[in-house]
Amino acid sequence: LKAVADFGQNLREESELNNELSKLVSFSAIDLKVNTLAISNPKPKTGDSVLISVEIENSGTITASNFKVSAEFAGTLIEHKGPFTLEAGEVRTVSWIWDTSSIQIGSKGDLVVTVDSESILKDFNPDNDTKTLEVQFDGADIEVIADSIVSNPALFNTGQTIQLTASIRNNSIYDAN
Repeated sequence: LKAVADFGQNLREESELNNELSKLVSFSAIDLKVNTLAISNPKPKTGDSVLISVEIENSGTITASNFKVSAEFAGTLIEHKGPFTLEAGEVRTVSWIWDTSSIQIGSKGDLVVTVDSESILKDFNPDNDTKTLEVQFDGADIEVIADSIVSNPALFNTGQTIQLTASIRNNSIYDAN
């Protein structure tokens, strides 16, 4: 911290050498943050098991204790992990296996991970406590309409090659590639 009197030296003084005072100010604080957020499959399909990996850090000067880390998708909680303790400067990886079987085909939403998700600690900079990743669940919903299968000829012999025609419907809003 530095204080300066007569910064522009606009006053005529006997001595200009005593116009500054500097003091080292230290403080103790917790500063939890989410450094990285990654998933094992950037374009999962409904039903996939997806690994969520998060690197968290206490970049503060004192220990952070008894906090949880949460993951949610589109506003729905996936899971809380913890409680954790991180010493000042400590970095840790937290992981989840996300069962996506309840996610609707074609869903799109934010995967949000939050450190100290219950806000129990006084964090020096809460703006870096969250990371977000947009996730798109790809996949068409293809259906073969059974009563529309037609063979030509209608009757055929063993070993004979025939032509089949079937109707297929994509029930999704996404193209089937």
